[in-house]
Amino acid sequence: MDNITLRGRVMLYLSKYNHLDRRIVYGAPFDITQDGVAIALNITRSYSSLILNRMEEEGTVEYHLATILGSKSKNKRRIYFLTGRGMKEKEDLVKDLESRGVDPGDIYPKDDINHCSSEAFEGLDMEERDIIGSICLIDGKVSRTSLPDGDHPMIPFDLSGDVMLKESTRERIIATADDDTLRRWHSIAADWCTDNDSDPRERLRHLLGAGRMREARRLFVRERYGLMESPERWMIDVGTELCRGCDDQTVIETAARIAMELDDTGTSRELASRMTDGTTARESLMAEISLKEGDIEDALSIALGCYNGDSTSAIALGKCMLAAGRPSEGRVFLAKARRALVEEGCVFRLDEALALDAECAMEMGSFEEADTILEMVSHVTRNRELGERVAAVRGRITRGEVSEDCVGLQVVQI
Repeated sequence: MDNITLRGRVMLYLSKYNHLDRRIVYGAPFDITQDGVAIALNITRSYSSLILNRMEEEGTVEYHLATILGSKSKNKRRIYFLTGRGMKEKEDLVKDLESRGVDPGDIYPKDDINHCSSEAFEGLDMEERDIIGSICLIDGKVSRTSLPDGDHPMIPFDLSGDVMLKESTRERIIATADDDTLRRWHSIAADWCTDNDSDPRERLRHLLGAGRMREARRLFVRERYGLMESPERWMIDVGTELCRGCDDQTVIETAARIAMELDDTGTSRELASRMTDGTTARESLMAEISLKEGDIEDALSIALGCYNGDSTSAIALGKCMLAAGRPSEGRVFLAKARRALVEEGCVFRLDEALALDAECAMEMGSFEEADTILEMVSHVTRNRELGERVAAVRGRITRGEVSEDCVGLQVVQI
């Protein structure tokens, strides 16, 4: 804080609270009273009063009256906010500091968890440690309003009211936790995700960290289509962990398909082998795994043996026919797959079935028809990666860059 006046420090401090409604009458935070400012800046109350009065006279702060959150007194006290002029000066101050190479995270008064020692963190009560610890585990934004009611003086917030933790702070706090504490923090984070409609993937990760396996499996099944549409590498380990000691066929199939989509055919095959032997779901998956491994003959044999008219076996057989150089037959089974998807009331993999059909059409030289099908894919797919590849292939077809010597969506990288 070298070369920063006390007046400047007051500006920086109050700016953290400028997101609050200044019409507040009941339950204002203690932090923005004269006493709160004095404690945060480590100055006397009289000095805090003197500075705030001067800033009020110059038009950089204004005060309102409100009762204070957590106070037993019902009397109203002065609470302070930066004015528009004050915010402008504060922004100029920040720009000046940044131009001099000062870390923006270090320009605020050092009274929060980003600047406190691990010993100071351990000195907090368990409830506050648990709140901070769980925040350290959450990947998404955490707003002040999503935290439990009450003051949280050790938690820093940015101007939008979102928690502002340094990565080094997260690592330092997490390192203080033993296994039981980490499970508790993950559990709190999982509940926070539920209360704030967070990404299901985030909640799944915390449920696993908390050891709440039954809930994790339920969420995994409920969100399986979204997870399989856009799988991420870390989900292979998640799926494997969820399948441990579990005989739920949907959990196992979902985990196996995620691994296959991420080209981990070894894990996918091991998981698929745990599915009920002889079922269409298992054999169709085995066919697709063999196809992914490049064994077209084995894949086609399995797919032919398990086909029963449902969407899963029809897609598997259509893919195998296409790979075996029999696109016209592939189109027959892919058409059956689309009809089955509609009859089953589940359009998951419809975009895949359509894209495969377009590939068959391209293999047969029907580029205009393929373009029409790909247009449908662009409207129905929720897979951003697939959507981008479809758009690229359609562009090549329109420009005449796809010929009979270069056909197939796989060839043109869809």
